[in-house]
Amino acid sequence: NGTDPQTGLMVGVQGATYHHNHCNGMAMELYGCGTVMGIDAGTGPNYEHPLHRNYYSQWSAHNTVVAAGMSSSVPFSGSAGTKQIGQIELAAMEPLPDADAVSSDFSFTDTRYFDKSTNTNQSRTLGIVHTSEKSGYYVDIYRSDNAVSNDYVYHNIGDNVTFMSEKGEILKTEEAKYPVTEKDYPGFRFYTDVRNLKNYSGNLTARFAVKDDKQNESFMQALIAGNENRTYYQAYSLKTKTAAQYNGKPLPLFTIRTETEAKSKPFIVVFEPFSGKNGQTVERISFEKRSDSDTFTALTVYCKNASKQEIFQSTDPRKTFATSKGNFSGYYAVAGFITNKLSSLYLGKGTEISHSGYALKSKTPDGSANLTNKGKNLTISCNQETEVVLPQMAKKAWLKQG
Repeated sequence: NGTDPQTGLMVGVQGATYHHNHCNGMAMELYGCGTVMGIDAGTGPNYEHPLHRNYYSQWSAHNTVVAAGMSSSVPFSGSAGTKQIGQIELAAMEPLPDADAVSSDFSFTDTRYFDKSTNTNQSRTLGIVHTSEKSGYYVDIYRSDNAVSNDYVYHNIGDNVTFMSEKGEILKTEEAKYPVTEKDYPGFRFYTDVRNLKNYSGNLTARFAVKDDKQNESFMQALIAGNENRTYYQAYSLKTKTAAQYNGKPLPLFTIRTETEAKSKPFIVVFEPFSGKNGQTVERISFEKRSDSDTFTALTVYCKNASKQEIFQSTDPRKTFATSKGNFSGYYAVAGFITNKLSSLYLGKGTEISHSGYALKSKTPDGSANLTNKGKNLTISCNQETEVVLPQMAKKAWLKQG
């Protein structure tokens, strides 16, 4: 989203049976402030080296979710050769490759994965939200139905990671050992300087501090939606080859561990890269606790510039979900507000998004459409025939080409 090297946003999702000799489930990388910040660790000394076989090629070296502490190739294969890990499936995406985007501010992917080593079903929705020409953030909603445990893992370039409360207070962590299974196929045993935060159910922020070769400071903040039965870990990875200014250095990481399923209580994280100590625009997040949370998420992101975005996500696009002021049927949608007035409405893939009297209703399943509201002027773009609903009758309506 955006093409400026410094302020543009980009996310990658990858995973396959044979993928760079790595086992990683649904892994992702994030771009920010002119570089890849949420990185893939790359390779060890070589493909047959014990560190590559047991760490660099495994789940714990990637930004992914580990199920039951045991996600691995079946049979296990850490060295060169095909990894029997299955592959991720694309459920929905907007825009598709080579297709025009319906919005300049919103885009997303929705992927699915079956981890056959643990019989775990997973889904991951990653969205990009642009809040201005120079600011924006990523949304990550990850579900995993393993009943034993689920570990959400994220690495970022930088010198350290700090946990903070919603009020910006630093949260105290304690020295700990990372819990591992007997064989530890994911490779958690290679984490160092491990600390944890127990019995914390509120929202919190993990903040990474980054310096470039000129000592300019940038950050990645990860705003994490709190929940019960979770333990948060800070640690350092092994040295990486894939980060320019941090080449050959261990990198900070955090994990979210729950010893219950993470389907009805998914991992919800908003990532924002920014420059300067007070350069962040996202202030806080909140999510609605619902009885249908195993298939539906309603998340609100509050920003400094008097704007907010209500984000809706579902794993079942056939169902219609009632929201606070409307309905949603689809994979992903966003309602944007400036000073509490609806400024945009985005239907990523689906049938309907309605809010505050406005609505976009696709005439075909898996439709994509966007509405921007600037006073009396509405701009609408769509990929199929779409019904547009307004809160009051318009005196005049006209269509311009395109």
